[in-house]
Amino acid sequence: AEGWVTQDNKRGSYAVCLANNNQDLLEEMQKLLKGFGYQVYRRKNVIRVRDYQLFCYLKQFGKCSDKFIPKEIKSLSKKYLEILLRYYLKGDGHIHGRTQKGLSATTSSIHLRDDLQEIALKIGISAYYKMHSKKGSPFRSPCTGKIYSQRGDVWVVYFIRQNNHTIMPSTIKKFNYTESWVDYKGKVYCISVPNRVIYVRRNGIPVWCGNSDPPMNWRLSKLDKFSLVSNSDSHSPQRIGREANVFDCEVNYWEIKRVLEAKDKDKFLYTVEFFPQEGKYHYDGHRNCKVRLHPKETKKHGGICPVCGRPLTRGVLNRVEELADREEGFVPQNSIGYKSLVPLSEIIAEARGMDRSSKAVEKEYVKLVREFGSEFNLLVNVEENQLFSQLPPKIAEGIKKVREGKLNILPGFDGEYGVIKIFDQTEDKSKDAQLTLF
Repeated sequence: AEGWVTQDNKRGSYAVCLANNNQDLLEEMQKLLKGFGYQVYRRKNVIRVRDYQLFCYLKQFGKCSDKFIPKEIKSLSKKYLEILLRYYLKGDGHIHGRTQKGLSATTSSIHLRDDLQEIALKIGISAYYKMHSKKGSPFRSPCTGKIYSQRGDVWVVYFIRQNNHTIMPSTIKKFNYTESWVDYKGKVYCISVPNRVIYVRRNGIPVWCGNSDPPMNWRLSKLDKFSLVSNSDSHSPQRIGREANVFDCEVNYWEIKRVLEAKDKDKFLYTVEFFPQEGKYHYDGHRNCKVRLHPKETKKHGGICPVCGRPLTRGVLNRVEELADREEGFVPQNSIGYKSLVPLSEIIAEARGMDRSSKAVEKEYVKLVREFGSEFNLLVNVEENQLFSQLPPKIAEGIKKVREGKLNILPGFDGEYGVIKIFDQTEDKSKDAQLTLF
């Protein structure tokens, strides 16, 4: 909708006006404004609100060629940015294309043009712009119907709601180009935005990162100057807080900042980690072919699946092998320690031979946490003799195995999660056999 503000100094009145030929849209706008408590006047294709505060707020965004979206609005969460863009396009957007699925918006403001692109990217869709008409071109006002001469260039912003990346674009087929892996020698920047939403692409291909632990990072000498921190994913409640950073210092921003920058091992004690092998893309392989390979084995096969003959899906460890300038197992002198843990509920479940979500496992978990204060205290701090004197033997044994890293690990590959087993089934069977024999 076209909007403008008016001021009558003689009468002391201030008005905000919106015009649109779509009567349904005007009706919706009128209801929204009334919901905010404004008194709305409507005549034909124009609605008007007389309110000094609203007038002052909207006037700061300038005239048509100066309009912009303020930083505090662009910093909102994805949910609210989607609402903003949806209603902006509803009022000032255009539907185009043979299938009537294309969306665009026209503006003479370069700032607004760039702001719309930024918001589109933050909510996960692409946007690009083209010049619509140059300065001086005739322009018919949708409000008055009069023809004016444009004061500046006019731009059209096009929004692409489906970003489908083509593995083999038509240009590659047309000119017989070949795809190949190349080393990227430029700098990689860590970018943060206020609403914590970022999407990185290079040549149209998304850039993703995978799980790693300190030993994987220690193989890259370039990372020695950084303090490695560990923070858990928040995609499910049971995962929150399971990766952590353990400090022995004053709990304030500046002290923690100093400890991290100085890599103070007396204050930054260790990190709590998951096993990266549990990730869906740790090893290389082909899920359908049931082929799971360490990067060194992948290299022996020339990166080709020994079953189907197609290129293998490479995992995170493969990328570490490519970048590493140190051998596996290297530990830098100034490194911060770490502890890799298995959740207590999983230890109990495997010790009992039950599902992790069963009521019996939950009951045992709650009982032990109440008795020992916290899950971390039980997994990390409680003395071994106390474990075996106060816990069921197999649970105590499971905690001991996790602490010592004596686990059976089947790394994830090609979209399939890795599996970590605490107890060796063959060992259990031999014990059962001995019990029945004697």
